[in-house]
Amino acid sequence: MKFFHTNSLSFQFLLFALASFLFFAVIVLGAYYNLTGYSSLFLNVTHTSMPRLVRMANIHSNIKELSYLVKNLNETSRGISQKITYRRIKEIFMLVKEDELFIFNKKNLNVKVQVIEKHIEDLNLLLKKRTQYSKNIHDTIARFEKKAKTFYFYSNELNRILRLINSLKNYELHKESELNIFVKDMRESFNLFQEKSRSWIDKKSLTTIKSVLFAPDGIIELKKKELDINIHSKRMTLLISNLLYNFSGEIEFLSVNYSKDLINESKKSSHSLERDINILFLLSIFYLIYIITVTLYLKRKIINRLIGINKNIRQRIEGGEEVIKDNYKDEISYIVKSFNYYMSIVEEQNEKLADLSLTDDLTNLFNRRMFDIQFERELNFIQRNRHKSSILMVDVDNFKLYNDNYGHLEGDSCLKALSNVFRKIVKRDTDIVARYGGEEFVFILSNSDSTKSKKIASDLLMAVEELHIKHEFNGGRDHLTISIGITTINYENAKLGKVHLENADKALYAAKEKGKNTFVHYEDYCCADELNES
Repeated sequence: MKFFHTNSLSFQFLLFALASFLFFAVIVLGAYYNLTGYSSLFLNVTHTSMPRLVRMANIHSNIKELSYLVKNLNETSRGISQKITYRRIKEIFMLVKEDELFIFNKKNLNVKVQVIEKHIEDLNLLLKKRTQYSKNIHDTIARFEKKAKTFYFYSNELNRILRLINSLKNYELHKESELNIFVKDMRESFNLFQEKSRSWIDKKSLTTIKSVLFAPDGIIELKKKELDINIHSKRMTLLISNLLYNFSGEIEFLSVNYSKDLINESKKSSHSLERDINILFLLSIFYLIYIITVTLYLKRKIINRLIGINKNIRQRIEGGEEVIKDNYKDEISYIVKSFNYYMSIVEEQNEKLADLSLTDDLTNLFNRRMFDIQFERELNFIQRNRHKSSILMVDVDNFKLYNDNYGHLEGDSCLKALSNVFRKIVKRDTDIVARYGGEEFVFILSNSDSTKSKKIASDLLMAVEELHIKHEFNGGRDHLTISIGITTINYENAKLGKVHLENADKALYAAKEKGKNTFVHYEDYCCADELNES
């Protein structure tokens, strides 16, 4: 009896079979004919049209990146940066040339790619020459400066010549008029020097200066060659940019036309589908029970799944980390896989952006935000492994007076120099150095007790002393110094959290009170306070 129960699937199937028997042959044949055509269209869209549009979009994106890289290749002055940029350019060209769009039907585009690639190769060779000329100029100037130290005296004219030569190290000429002005000033200075040196300077020094300045391989001639290359490279860069722009436009034009053809084909199929629907609508009246059953089936297999997937997607967008799962093998499961893939890309890009937000722009050290994150991790590490770690709070002595008297640009240069020294002292991957704010820096010395931390603090003081950064307003000292406060954390007091930062700050204050240019450990500071109170 259960077989004929109205809620059983068998009973419903029997009703569907009896109701659809009369029209079964007509509907099946008609549906089969139409679905075959739509299936071919669908396969063409999913396997041919859409991938081709995606490839066109990828090529368009690669061409934009090429424009940026070519500009960057011309502007960079360092040989290593040029090599890295050019290597990336070659990789993009390989991606473009390997694409099916250029293997089939579009040989003219291949020719344009080869032309652009040849121009970029020529530009790279030209920039290599520019780098070599620049190196030769710096080497020549260095040798001349070393030779100038052996001269018997320094006159105003000689000093001016040395200043003009030295200015070429960091000054890049962009126009021939600028070079002419420089040559004119150099010849005037040299003539004055030559006139005043006839009776009281040796001719050998005069000959040395003349050969360095005006010889065929001298500084002025090298600078002329470097200027010619700069002008030529800018023209080549503009030419390549125009070629890339035209190439990108052609790719975009092809993409638009292909999209229009696809849309027109879809419209034709849509009209055919509409006609077939009108025919099937008349027959659908006799299939009402079947439609209701199919609707329930679709609700269970599609709609309910979509609701669940949508819920999971919202949770993922709101911060959840669980990967969305779907055990079916159909279009919905493919959409889920695509969503998981693009979410992984977005999360990876967000992580890269987070890394950029965790670095101090001036010193390239970690900033305070990154320090707070690493400090919490270190506290957990200490409690988990029962290790000791130390915190060093470093402050530049009288840095406000340094900024007020030498200017903020010099102050920034000073902080950069200090950060470079700190990186050399703290070499372990487990240690952290960060800019805490202004002229204040903070170190995390992982798995380091008070003895190790004091050794590091002593090395920091000595390294800063060896920099000999001039600071005439440093409370009686003529150079820049730092003061350091230290505290050591063990697994017993790690749960105190940021109290340890306050302790390091107190130790830093004690170092300042002690006369600066020194370090104080918080344990020593506490012991001293207890002795004073007793």
